[in-house]
Amino acid sequence: MTKSTHRSKFTLTLFWCIINITLAYSQSNLPNIEELTNKTHGERALILTSFYENTLADFDSIPIFSKIKEIEAIAKKYNDRDLELEAAVMRVHYYYYREKFPKSFVVNKLLKLNRIAIDENVLWLEARMQNMLGNYLYYHQQDYAGGFEYYEKVGVLLEKMNSEEFPLKEICLYQIGSVYYEFKEYEEAVHYLRRASEVDSKNTRYYYKPNINNTLGVAYSKLKKIDSSDYFLNKAMSYANAENDSVWIGILSGNLGYNNYLRKDYSNAKKLLNIDLRQALKDQEKGWGLASDASMNLAQIAFEQSDIDKADSLGMLSKSYAYQSQELYRLESLYTLLAKIKAATGEAQLAAIYIDSAAIIKERVDKQYDARILTRAKQRVQLEQIRAKEIKTELKTKNRILYRNLIILALAVVVGVILLFYNRYKLRSKNREQQINAQKEVTMLKLQMATGRLEEFKKSIKNKNQVLERIKTKLELSELEVKTLKTESSKDIQNQDAVLEQLQEAAILTDKDWRDFVSLFEMVHDGFFVRLKDLYPELTPSEVRLFALSKLNLGNKEMALMLGVGHAAIRQIKSRLRKKIALSKEVSFSEIVAEL
Repeated sequence: MTKSTHRSKFTLTLFWCIINITLAYSQSNLPNIEELTNKTHGERALILTSFYENTLADFDSIPIFSKIKEIEAIAKKYNDRDLELEAAVMRVHYYYYREKFPKSFVVNKLLKLNRIAIDENVLWLEARMQNMLGNYLYYHQQDYAGGFEYYEKVGVLLEKMNSEEFPLKEICLYQIGSVYYEFKEYEEAVHYLRRASEVDSKNTRYYYKPNINNTLGVAYSKLKKIDSSDYFLNKAMSYANAENDSVWIGILSGNLGYNNYLRKDYSNAKKLLNIDLRQALKDQEKGWGLASDASMNLAQIAFEQSDIDKADSLGMLSKSYAYQSQELYRLESLYTLLAKIKAATGEAQLAAIYIDSAAIIKERVDKQYDARILTRAKQRVQLEQIRAKEIKTELKTKNRILYRNLIILALAVVVGVILLFYNRYKLRSKNREQQINAQKEVTMLKLQMATGRLEEFKKSIKNKNQVLERIKTKLELSELEVKTLKTESSKDIQNQDAVLEQLQEAAILTDKDWRDFVSLFEMVHDGFFVRLKDLYPELTPSEVRLFALSKLNLGNKEMALMLGVGHAAIRQIKSRLRKKIALSKEVSFSEIVAEL
């Protein structure tokens, strides 16, 4: 016997050993098959929970389909149609869990079982298939419109069953509420999550309790119903404390801390947010996003308490954590906060960049969560319900109602089209309004910064003028003392002359200073220079500067200082200007400037 033959036998033996071990393990997750027969769906679902969540999700097709065939054989032996349908659900679950099968293949399998459920009036099967279709399209395929369509149908079906008949009711309601929350439809999210929290099911597991109540709490917070939010967050915290679940304790502390921030209770807010931040940083794989939110909220508190340096430091940390989480939607609120912080620290250019970046992120997020997707899904469900009613009516009085049904269908289409166009128009108007408001905020922020810098410019010139006046006065006194008492050397006077000359040179506007000044001036007094040029095209550059400085209500001394001329020169320039622009004696120069 050759070595290759030995190797082949060894490989075959090892293969069958693995198969047998896998089969044995998968069977350990499933009780005696005959125990599944002639039971209600509710009773059977409790027995099969582990099999669906573990064996079907993790094991290969050979042991899985072998077990399903055994179940189908037993179902047929005992004439148990419900169990036979359960075996079909197991088979489609196998395809559902694995990404290698194309979308059309999996969807067709689910739709085929859904049609059987409708034809045979098996409510639990219809709900299972609709829910699986919703989850598969929404989460696996990012087909949000299709996912919402089936979630809406599941929501209607769940009203017809209690948790004993359908043990997955709590989970299905939670899933529907979660997707509404993701699309920022918070009222709808609360509706389904409240229903989920009220379900008393034997199939309830710890995993869903904090999830349901936390999402409810955050949804209420988004709706500005803080007391309701606190109630459900604290309810979730009680579950987390009972299990000593540090991850959930951190998350819930952060959400409660944010509610305290909304109440302006900064002391308790900071304590809770720091708990959230410390716990989030322990989880290096999943905690970056939570750490970003916690540090951003702490930065917001520091900013509102006028601790700008701390706000800046925490804001930069939040940005770093957001980048590491790769969840860039978190940057929308953070960039807005950073813009305020940078504006407060005088970094106007950075503030403008952050404002623009926040607008870009917001646009991307809005596109991903387009409310029209949700509207279209609702309309499709409504149309299907109308059609179902029409079919039932037609069966009763087919000949008499045929014409009326055609009219109703036409009206439904017209109304649907009108609603569709109205919703699109409304959404476009809302988007335009949001863009206009965002642009106004940017413009106002830039205007405030420019006005502030212009005011600082005026104060600087006035201060320099005051300093020059004092030095001039001191020089005059010093010269007088030298002439009379001869108590001060000419060298000291020369030093003071040199200082005076340096200050005067520093106050004069250079070409670069003028360009910077014009940029600021135009932001505050938009179109000033254009209007001035249109009215008086013959003005010289120095005369244009005089007009601009007069607009700031600067006195002759300050203008003389900035233009590097004497006080008398300013009066002469104004006198020439009055003649050049033919200004009557009754009208003052300041009145002309004010009207520009």
